[in-house]
Amino acid sequence: MLERDWITHSKTMADFVVEYYKDLFQEIAIQSADENLIDWIPKLITQQDNDMLLSIATLEEVKAMVFELDKYRAAGAEGSMEYSFNLAGTL
Repeated sequence: MLERDWITHSKTMADFVVEYYKDLFQEIAIQSADENLIDWIPKLITQQDNDMLLSIATLEEVKAMVFELDKYRAAGAEGSMEYSFNLAGTL
């Protein structure tokens, strides 16, 4: 299909969209003269640290962190939303 062609039939449009995203997210095999190129990149952390960084937090870990948040140290210009509402209430 040429770039200037219009798609008017819904089946053709659906096929085009599916193919577009298939091509977009398709894994491309990298052909390199040196297959071990990754070995030249220095390892700055241990495998154990890397595994920990890549692991998914458990529900208990997330819950513990949420309950440990200090309302005065949350992200934002004036702190957490609760702190902002407290400030607005005193005006």
